[in-house]
Amino acid sequence: STQSTWVWHLDAGRIKLVKNIGNVTVSNGMAWTRDNRILYYIDSPTLQVKAFEYDIKTGNVGRSRVAIDFTPYIKRGTLAGAPDGMTIDENDTLWVAMFRGSAVTHWNPVTGELLDIIKLPVPYVTSCCFGGPKMKTLYITTAKGSSNEEIANNHDPLSGCVFYVNLPHQGASSFPYVINQTIKSRL
Repeated sequence: STQSTWVWHLDAGRIKLVKNIGNVTVSNGMAWTRDNRILYYIDSPTLQVKAFEYDIKTGNVGRSRVAIDFTPYIKRGTLAGAPDGMTIDENDTLWVAMFRGSAVTHWNPVTGELLDIIKLPVPYVTSCCFGGPKMKTLYITTAKGSSNEEIANNHDPLSGCVFYVNLPHQGASSFPYVINQTIKSRL
């Protein structure tokens, strides 16, 4: 279905779903800058994080650019796998989980520079988010695999666990969104 190849947003004012980003294959991480002017987005098979102009009032995206290209790092052997989930910190730098890469990577999305690599003892790193009393703990989720065969053959007791690391960086605040009953009944 062509509907499954889009990133949508909910226009709550008109109670309508709106198409935003097309030709999506494996939609994963999303993060907004503190000023909400840039939406960072991962479509995993592209091996990129794209930066989209973002209009907070309408929820629409505009022009895009490649913020991070993982391909040269993978070709050099610095990284493995594919970008999966991601989060952003108070300095608008990105933290990206590397599925089949045993790592979370830290990036400057303005320059595309790799700032740091947090190695993990499991291959399937799925996502990360900041939490804790001062938002300085990075929680990292993992999986046993992505197929029934990978899961059945994975005997690593740590795969599928949640890890955490305390960092000197502080995560960005999130904003709750509540869908009211009128919207729920019309979706």
